[in-house]
Amino acid sequence: MGAHANKENTMQTVIQNSLLCTIVSVCLLAHADPVCQKKSGETICGKGEIETMGANGIFRAEQTKFKKRLVIRGQAMIKDCDINDVKIYGQAVMTGSKVQGKSEIYGHLEAISTQFKQPLVAHTNELRARGSTFTGMIITPAQSGCHVELQENSCVSGDVVFRGQPGTVVLSGGSRITGKIINGKQQ
Repeated sequence: MGAHANKENTMQTVIQNSLLCTIVSVCLLAHADPVCQKKSGETICGKGEIETMGANGIFRAEQTKFKKRLVIRGQAMIKDCDINDVKIYGQAVMTGSKVQGKSEIYGHLEAISTQFKQPLVAHTNELRARGSTFTGMIITPAQSGCHVELQENSCVSGDVVFRGQPGTVVLSGGSRITGKIINGKQQ
């Protein structure tokens, strides 16, 4: 009986330790600070890295690295982020960020001190950039009267192409385009 009781005590100790480890793990996970949190139609991302992200509604990110792809359907406010590929359906404000790969915007874009390493593809009637750099722009206006404003030393080191409707580029504050304006004019 002594051996049997000892075996039962050992099993109870193993079960108790396992249960304790499970409880501690659950508590740690419950209090973990994930890079992105979703709640009530809003997604907020903080400092850290994410492989891919898709969000609907209001999206805010600061100091986040998106390694592969970021897709937003809604309003996006992106600050100090490093993004590989981005696709935004809605209004976007990007500040102090870098887009290494493809960038497609379906809506108004305001870029402030942001770098686009590949040509920006935008379906918009209004685009404003301050202190930003682009390797090129392909703009598809939804209607006539499209304006691209380049301010505060923004630079397009390639062409600005307007597909469909012609557009206008407004340069100010030392901004420049090293390529051509195709199907548009400079004001």
